[in-house]
Amino acid sequence: MTTDGPASSVRHTDPKTRFLAAALISFSVAFATGIPAAIAAVLLSLVLIALFRPNAKELKKRLLAANAFILFLWVFTPFTTPGTPVWSIGPFTATDAGVRLSLLVTLKCNAIIASLFSLTAGLTLSESAMALQKLGLPPKLVMLLLFTGRYIESFSQEYKRLRDAARLRGFAPKTTLFTYRVYATLMGQLFVRAFDRAERTGEAMRLRGFDGVNLRCLEWAGTSDARQNLALISFAVLEIAILASLMILRPF
Repeated sequence: MTTDGPASSVRHTDPKTRFLAAALISFSVAFATGIPAAIAAVLLSLVLIALFRPNAKELKKRLLAANAFILFLWVFTPFTTPGTPVWSIGPFTATDAGVRLSLLVTLKCNAIIASLFSLTAGLTLSESAMALQKLGLPPKLVMLLLFTGRYIESFSQEYKRLRDAARLRGFAPKTTLFTYRVYATLMGQLFVRAFDRAERTGEAMRLRGFDGVNLRCLEWAGTSDARQNLALISFAVLEIAILASLMILRPF
């Protein structure tokens, strides 16, 4: 079993359908108000992980990063939310409402991240931009997302080259005015080179017929299966129905 991309059974799901399903699932989980609904969202996210089989290492990194932030929520929320006391640590008293709220946020956050990461597994930056464009996002926003994602790595490599060049010339960073000047020069060179790269990229795109509005180069190279698209949207609608039913039956 591979974990580097979606399984062969879902490879022909259109990227636009994936993003639409991700939006439906994310909003439904975000508006869930009960612990049972949040648990159901986590279980359904595991189904998506089994279907799309995202990179396990990358998924683990994102979940760990999110839960590191949520850990601070557990430090403060149980002790600052009014409710029935459940335990005490010195002068601090945790309440049942605070514990429920922290657990609810934890479950919902993990469910949303797992679902989003699973649904976008195997999609390139260009395919993601194409999907967002077809879903009706403003073209300028799509272009901003596309170019930002594409050139962050280029600028990072350029910064590393400049930094290595300074080190080869004997530069050792210290808390001195000379060090600040070197870093200021380095950042200035980085911005100048970024501007030059942007000009060359703009000229190349205009030569290829880019009109500043439509990204005609954004086309999905794969083949779309209508049954798989319908199945994924049906799954998202089913999840919304399940979460809504659990909230109606047990709102707290």
